[in-house]
Amino acid sequence: MAGRAKVSTKNAADKPSDPKEPVRPLDWRDILNEEAAWHDYGDFSEWFRQIAPGLNIPNTTQFEQFRSSLDFIREQASCIYFGLEPATGALNAKLNLISLEIDLAATAETRLPSLLAVAKNDDDILERLAGALIVGFAQFVADYQKGGPGLCRCEGVFRDARLSEEHLSESEKRYRREIALLEEKRLLEDPLIQRCADFFVGRSKARFCSDACRFMTFQISKQLKEPGYLAEKQRRYRTKRKDSLG
Repeated sequence: MAGRAKVSTKNAADKPSDPKEPVRPLDWRDILNEEAAWHDYGDFSEWFRQIAPGLNIPNTTQFEQFRSSLDFIREQASCIYFGLEPATGALNAKLNLISLEIDLAATAETRLPSLLAVAKNDDDILERLAGALIVGFAQFVADYQKGGPGLCRCEGVFRDARLSEEHLSESEKRYRREIALLEEKRLLEDPLIQRCADFFVGRSKARFCSDACRFMTFQISKQLKEPGYLAEKQRRYRTKRKDSLG
């Protein structure tokens, strides 16, 4: 997902070309990918307004609790990606605390799934959503352990100045070591260049999550390997434009 400096809507806005067709509700993978773009509560709030217009914005405490649930899912997803055993015991313990219900009214005119967890406070939409995402992820894990498809992660890279002071986790460093460009240019621990965090399921031959991410990666690769590439490209563009104007 190229361009992490702004709130992403790539997964949240994959609307059908025919406006009469229903829009697919977001699942655990969609939201995990979107969560990678949230630098802070403000980013989350902007995203929530886009996918759930009309609902009250959850407060910061609810946001932090929701993000903790996503962190757990991401950790287990990383285990699957690297061929390790996910913590099924911890996952089962969470499942034992979750009851589900269909609530069309709560999610009308939103991208949220209508199958939500039952919560003590019906107004805590994030707690209800977190439970549903954990159940959805657990189904994926169960299918995976029975020989179903695994996870792939986008190999795209992008620049984001807002990440310059952020610490790269050991898990993220392991992901970055898979990108030959970062190894070659000794950028494994340079947070200004990030690896796209998007997961996709069962597409082992795919390298990028989108055409935009592929193009961004190509541009960065060319700039690093040919420092004068961008300036030369701009020079050719100006020359071509000048010639076309006569």
